[in-house]
Amino acid sequence: MSCDPWGLCVTPQHFAEQLQVLRQYTQLTQLRRLSQDVAEGKHHRRHVVITFDDGYADNLHNAKPILERYDVPATIFIASGYVDREREFWWDELERLFLQPGALPQQLELNINGCQYQWDLGEFANYTESTYQQHRHWKAEQEDPPLHVSWSITRSGNYFAFYQQAIAIAF
Repeated sequence: MSCDPWGLCVTPQHFAEQLQVLRQYTQLTQLRRLSQDVAEGKHHRRHVVITFDDGYADNLHNAKPILERYDVPATIFIASGYVDREREFWWDELERLFLQPGALPQQLELNINGCQYQWDLGEFANYTESTYQQHRHWKAEQEDPPLHVSWSITRSGNYFAFYQQAIAIAF
């Protein structure tokens, strides 16, 4: 994974290690089975259900073979509106636009439901491969700016501000 600002990605090797630990200390079960047992008033200690949200292709290509190797059931929730479409999730598109090398307009404007939003990228409109390599391990939960400049004008800072604004509008 070239960029993971929210720290959500897990390497296949790390995922396999996690499954080994879960198999050793818990009872891995199917979501349907646990749900049925709970509905019937049966309580299970240490039962764990593995789930994946959004149905990314890496669930099929990376996680499925590992789950099969360890004989672990899992449930994948798929965002059905994206099946057979070339469209990205909005958060992935935002990450690609702001955190991958490339040029953006110096000023971005967005109109959502009649509200105008504006971001001034200034010198950070052009994000070089060199700058990207320096900051590709930046995490969104970090408070410190990746450069010795005002946090609000960096590409990472603008990404974070845009993301927070989008979440506030959506919810």
